[in-house]
Amino acid sequence: MLTTEGVIRIGEERVRQITGEGHDARHDEQHTRGGLAQAAACYLMVDEEALVRLRWPWAPVRFKRESFPEPSPRDVEKGGALAAAEWDRLEHVKREWTQNGGWVCGICGVARAADYPSVQDVSCGTCCAEHFEAED
Repeated sequence: MLTTEGVIRIGEERVRQITGEGHDARHDEQHTRGGLAQAAACYLMVDEEALVRLRWPWAPVRFKRESFPEPSPRDVEKGGALAAAEWDRLEHVKREWTQNGGWVCGICGVARAADYPSVQDVSCGTCCAEHFEAED
């Protein structure tokens, strides 16, 4: 396993989020539609403060980025930990749905019930029908 200083610091921040703020898997389940990923991006993107703040998915008081336009090392730790939280959330959703007969779209990652209309595509497996309808 790769253990660079950055990976260690991001892991420590994720542990702090879970133990210090209570942002565990159950808490993260409520952040659907890419909220955790969007928050991670807001900590990592290089842009003017006003533009980054417009993209923040939650209450402004929760955004605690330290520096603009480039993120500080602490901002990168927070953004990396939020990205890890989104990855864990997506994997948890995928496990839950597939164990219960559902499936997860190979394009958008959205969990679907077993009876949701789908198509088979060689490049990505089972996908949401609307991805293909939009291409027509």
